[in-house]
Amino acid sequence: MPDINPDLNVDTSPLEDYIPITPGSSALANGPCRAVLVTAAGTINLTTYNGTDRDGIHLAAGIWHPIVASKIRTGGTATGIFAGY
Repeated sequence: MPDINPDLNVDTSPLEDYIPITPGSSALANGPCRAVLVTAAGTINLTTYNGTDRDGIHLAAGIWHPIVASKIRTGGTATGIFAGY
């Protein structure tokens, strides 16, 4: 059963799935993700769940970062980006 965070209305239980992401200007196809992973460390640009653009977020490789994002935008240096659901 999902564990819903009432402040975000986002499921905070363990991830059930993940998909590779190609950065762009469109919203994530499966809706806001609950975590982001990169296979090569670097930066990403994203739009948060509430619509705020954040640029140059440094992410370490191989770690699920608990970031609720509605878009992973172009720019940044990280590669191998995955969104966790």
